[in-house]
Amino acid sequence: MPGTSAWATELAGELSPGSRILELGCGHGADAKHFAEQGHHVVAVDYSRPAIENLRMHQAGCGTLVARRVNLNSLRETAPLACLANQGNRPLHVYARLLLNSLNGQGRENTLTLIGHLLRNQQTAAEAFLEFQSGDCEPPFPDCRLHAPVDVAALTSRLAELGLEAEEVTPQPGREGAKPVRRLKVRALP
Repeated sequence: MPGTSAWATELAGELSPGSRILELGCGHGADAKHFAEQGHHVVAVDYSRPAIENLRMHQAGCGTLVARRVNLNSLRETAPLACLANQGNRPLHVYARLLLNSLNGQGRENTLTLIGHLLRNQQTAAEAFLEFQSGDCEPPFPDCRLHAPVDVAALTSRLAELGLEAEEVTPQPGREGAKPVRRLKVRALP
């Protein structure tokens, strides 16, 4: 099972202590566990039943960790996550690493609409942190059944239509052989 990603390590220290984080497409949950161990309050969702069951057995450290099985390709399953915007007294940040590469068109639309709702409907400013592969790229791991590159221009255009602005974040130099990624920090427009 892979360890904590470089971006999760960076963000865990940058976010205010005790931040709320919704991780979309958490996989085996290494990043969700790391956020919780650093004192953040995490809701981690993924479609994989075994991954979610494994994550539910993890102790969160000084934060909290709730794991939910959600099919982001289904609007019926994605829409209820919107209620997280109004829970708690801290902003809810959204974190999605390599997720956009693995969703179909409806799943991407559901996810971006959810992010737009969450960022626009909080009393305190929150951000979404999106990491993805664009251009000519290979799947992030062997046996990846669904993988498509993300068109950055189309993504930023859709985010703008949703009332969001995206800022490109330069990744730290990666380890040898790491897959090239793009990162966006997304905020609601004022």
